[in-house]
Amino acid sequence: ELLQEIKNDVDRTRREFEFFRRPATRGALLALLFVYARLNPGVRYVQGMNEIGAVLLWVMSVDHECAEADAFWCFSELLVEIKEGFMQALDHTGEGVHGLVAGVTNLLRMYDPELARHLQRCDLPPVVFLVRWCTVLFAQDATLPDLVRLWDSFIGDPRRFQFVIHICLALIMSRRDDLLLTDKQFELAEVLQAAPREADFEVVLRKASAICAFERRAQTPPFPPKPKPQVVEDFSEWAENAARVAQEAAFKASVTADNISRRLEETIAPAVVEKVGQAGDIVAVAASEAAQKAQDWLEETAPARKEALDQASRHLSSLWTSVRATGAAAASRGERLAEEYKESGAAEAAAARLSGFSGTASSFWARTTAAAAAFAAEPSAPAAAPAAAAAGGSQARLAQQQPVPEAPQAAAPAVAAVAAPAAGPAAAPKAAGVSQGPMLITADAIPEDEV
Repeated sequence: ELLQEIKNDVDRTRREFEFFRRPATRGALLALLFVYARLNPGVRYVQGMNEIGAVLLWVMSVDHECAEADAFWCFSELLVEIKEGFMQALDHTGEGVHGLVAGVTNLLRMYDPELARHLQRCDLPPVVFLVRWCTVLFAQDATLPDLVRLWDSFIGDPRRFQFVIHICLALIMSRRDDLLLTDKQFELAEVLQAAPREADFEVVLRKASAICAFERRAQTPPFPPKPKPQVVEDFSEWAENAARVAQEAAFKASVTADNISRRLEETIAPAVVEKVGQAGDIVAVAASEAAQKAQDWLEETAPARKEALDQASRHLSSLWTSVRATGAAAASRGERLAEEYKESGAAEAAAARLSGFSGTASSFWARTTAAAAAFAAEPSAPAAAPAAAAAGGSQARLAQQQPVPEAPQAAAPAVAAVAAPAAGPAAAPKAAGVSQGPMLITADAIPEDEV
């Protein structure tokens, strides 16, 4: 495709010259441009390079053996300095071709404001022709002898190819009268298009050199001074250019956004939908496989799970029976212990009361014995009574210290008749003077504190 594009342009290059109608010349020019495009993918081939290569090949053709090689290396070195004009990315910057065009337009308003206003009123800004002149260095519009003279001036300039700005300005001003005679856009375009072929480049070069020398001098203040109307006009034009650039940028941004959106809808969105569908299918398949595996596992382990459940049920039943039996035994034992505790408490209370009754009986028995002894003793032995009483008290205490065997409560009324209470010396006369019968002592006659 690239080769065919270059071949089409080569076939249209300088067909009025017999030299460029030769097959060898066309082949050499085709090889030169194709090899450069393949070696420089950042620049590639742009229409107009064929005109520059044709001029170099024509100049180098004096040496037929090395013409093609010399033209290729000269072409490569020349493009190093002017390739910005062929790069679309630099079109709207100060380094691209539009920077050169803006320089020519500003100088035209400064040196010939009447002509600049006339072209603007006729809606024919010279930018249409200036782009081609500045990009290919007049290679499409000037004759070969004039081109060789111009290119010598361009290459010999200290600032190299900035001199093309002043050549363009001098060329437009050389056709000033013809341009001011008409206000028709078509006639103005014809005048500007024919200017490079009809101009006297010796005169043009002298005028361009004078303007270049004048502009490059250090001038304080700048000369020529700009009148106020021109300053306002320059500012208005600058504002218009800024608005146009902003509008173009907004339009490009809108187009870019539309392209991105369309690309998203056409390429990315279907891909995302497809990926989502594939992911959904994968998830569904995985879920189905997992459910099937779970079902298979349940079927395979059903007997084992049933057996385990039965064993667990039996263990629980046995445990519950054991718990119930243990609980019943514990309750029965508790009831038995409670009954034993009650019986033990009643027996202890009865033993205590019987022990008290026995002690009381022994005390009364000792006191009765002492009284009987005193009653039988002579009156002359009053001192024996206290001794006997003392002896009776000792026996009572001994009786209290010795354990008394258990006896039923009915033993208390069986206390035999005892003598009267122990009497001291005052009781002896009474016993000696009056004979009294025996006294029956029962449990009801025992003092309450002693019981």
